[in-house]
Amino acid sequence: MNATTVRCEDVIRQVWDWLDREQDRAQWEAIERHLADCTGCASHVAFARSFLHHAKDAPLPDDLTALRVRVGTALTKARSG
Repeated sequence: MNATTVRCEDVIRQVWDWLDREQDRAQWEAIERHLADCTGCASHVAFARSFLHHAKDAPLPDDLTALRVRVGTALTKARSG
């Protein structure tokens, strides 16, 4: 991803890393600028933030290993698709 030009696809692909601030400063700022102008991506980020907010308060199942495997599989499929 070019730090000065960010496409919607780049933002959607990197939304979780962006929320966790796991990118270098230039990439993070480029996404910030994109979100200021793109309501579609901004609403996607709002959903992701809401999801994280609600997920942190959700009760955890007794078998966390199975949950980790299911989430990991879902994320792998989402990233490759």
